[in-house]
Amino acid sequence: MRSRHSSDIIKVVREFTKIERLPAYGPAEAARYVRLPAAKASRWAKVLGGGNTEQTFPISFVNLLELHVLKAMRIKHALPMPRIKRALTELQQQYGCEYPLLQRNFLTDGLNLLIKQDDSIINLSRSSQQVIQEVVDVYLRRIEIGTHAAKLYPFVASEEANEPRDIVISANLSFGRPVIAGTGISTEIIAARFQARESISDLADEYGLSPQKVEEAIRWESNFSNVAA
Repeated sequence: MRSRHSSDIIKVVREFTKIERLPAYGPAEAARYVRLPAAKASRWAKVLGGGNTEQTFPISFVNLLELHVLKAMRIKHALPMPRIKRALTELQQQYGCEYPLLQRNFLTDGLNLLIKQDDSIINLSRSSQQVIQEVVDVYLRRIEIGTHAAKLYPFVASEEANEPRDIVISANLSFGRPVIAGTGISTEIIAARFQARESISDLADEYGLSPQKVEEAIRWESNFSNVAA
């Protein structure tokens, strides 16, 4: 069943800026930021931007946000990729939704992709399944789409709702590379200086940070070696 009022279905996401749309991330880097094997990120990139064309690397910051949400659908909810691709293509073509993965009213029953409109459920995967109120909201809450800049607060230690938001990635900060939230301080620089045997307390004092944020930056950078190719 499809609503007659498509504008009621999809929340409006602001127009992304030119810099947010520019190709910026290769497969290895994008995979590291969303905690995926690089080969898998390359395969999944083909459904970004609605799924009606095959996205190739390098991808944009907006695509990186999409890849972050796609991971929730594939890994956390085990939705089959063909159904995701079909649903996203329909959203883009029928409802004029340029970046459907970044909407906040997705539901899934573990097999299909659905959206909620008021009190009714629209099944975009064309299969009659009982709806379980599983929302990819934990992942979407790591994304902020502000008036002037979108931000991704990637998971560091675990992919849970209570994960700290100490690391941020934005196309408008440090050329789209991870920094400590609320600053322009590169996590890579912090980790490199720590590896050069500078102490956490000295780094915290020099940069005016809490030791916890310094530790989180180091933890974030150390996680990259644990992502399989």
